Amino acid sequence: MCRQSPDDRAYLELWRREDFHVDDEPHDGGIYRIEIPARWNGELMLSAHGYVTNGGPGGSRLRVGTPGIREHLIQEGFAWAASSYRCNGYVPGAGLQDTMALTDLFTRFNNGVAPQRVYLTGTSMGGHVTLLGMHEYPTRFAGALAMC
Repeated sequence: MCRQSPDDRAYLELWRREDFHVDDEPHDGGIYRIEIPARWNGELMLSAHGYVTNGGPGGSRLRVGTPGIREHLIQEGFAWAASSYRCNGYVPGAGLQDTMALTDLFTRFNNGVAPQRVYLTGTSMGGHVTLLGMHEYPTRFAGALAMC
């Protein structure tokens, strides 16, 4: 079962720059980050994170990390979005549900403008989320990259 911490938002790293818009908000028990560069190319990369332990004193704290590929994507004009998922632990099913919700959240945040193409990537458990996403929603993505 997923546990939630009432102060999850306090654990976010907020990246505020003038060359793109950032939205960091709680959603359905999790938190998410959406970044849109000023020179957006119309494409969106969804990022699925790897395993985060749900044990110990910080096990219920949710956070959105920033994978290394994010900076490159932003520089190349891609919008980028990621979710903390609603809980920590090995939860590829919940991870996929929360990652899939990002496209609609992105469109709302982007004044109703949907991405032309959506890609999915993830590392470790996020790779499992990526493969599951391609299996369950094969027509929703222009491409995917699952990494170990």
